[in-house]
Amino acid sequence: MVKKASSNSEKEKKPKEKPTSEVKAPKKSAPVEKQSERKSKSSRTKEDDFNDDCDVSISKSSAFESPMLASTYDGSQNITNWFMSEKLDGVRCIWNGKNLYSRNGNMFYPPKFFIEDFPKNTYLDGELFMSRKSFSETVSIVKKHDPHDEWSKIKFLVFDAPKINAYFRTRLEQLSKIFEKNTSPYVSLHEHKICSNAEIMENEMNKVVSMDGEGRPHS
Repeated sequence: MVKKASSNSEKEKKPKEKPTSEVKAPKKSAPVEKQSERKSKSSRTKEDDFNDDCDVSISKSSAFESPMLASTYDGSQNITNWFMSEKLDGVRCIWNGKNLYSRNGNMFYPPKFFIEDFPKNTYLDGELFMSRKSFSETVSIVKKHDPHDEWSKIKFLVFDAPKINAYFRTRLEQLSKIFEKNTSPYVSLHEHKICSNAEIMENEMNKVVSMDGEGRPHS
């Protein structure tokens, strides 16, 4: 995925998750599907099916805020100097400083050892991830309502802290400082790179695909 790198003179655009071949576009030019709207069958993803299967919803309150979702890169956007990162084949996850939630607000039930050393009082957006091509196994672990030791196979990879009131570049810098003190083996900051041009982005995507990562979505 690719996210726009903001300067201090520009208005910040919150990132939206993308497959590696897609980009994070500015909010005003990239409408985002409302959480309440169901996707058409052809555009649904594995994670959409996972979220439909989860039935432990929490009320929409200060404890949870729906994350921004993806919009499609069609080649017309100028993505020079945007941030890019691998689109992980995992389950979207929000950490509100106390608990983990799915992107639709369903609570996860990890064991205490998994979250006890997570950053406190920090709202994090990321992905519960095991390894490439392990989505089904990841889902089978995180969807259970009883804490269990299989969570030790999972890692929470963080790509944003959306409630930090700053540009995305600054949020990443602050996250880097937070994770310098991180001692948990179960949470880390996901790697971001600067995208110089579309060719660089395509090369990076091909590299990820060659390692069994996610590539272009198919209808």
